[in-house]
Amino acid sequence: MARQVTVSDITDQRTLTESANAATDDTLESPTALLDRAQQHATNVAAEHFPDLPVEAIDWEISHQAQRQAGVTRYDPATEEVTIALT
Repeated sequence: MARQVTVSDITDQRTLTESANAATDDTLESPTALLDRAQQHATNVAAEHFPDLPVEAIDWEISHQAQRQAGVTRYDPATEEVTIALT
């Protein structure tokens, strides 16, 4: 279920704080909405603090197995692939 986006795919560039402060109906977010929100935040942080970080090369996925963590980052040195799995 991993999907890759480019910076140009991100149109709404709100931070997680701005998103959290927006009016909501208190329903759980869909996995797609969670991934979109995390990707937007990563893009904002990278643009401001790590301009050389290739955010578009990060794969994102949802993990339905993790129970004791909010997410995990995996790096494969052989392929230089980075995957961030959110729960």
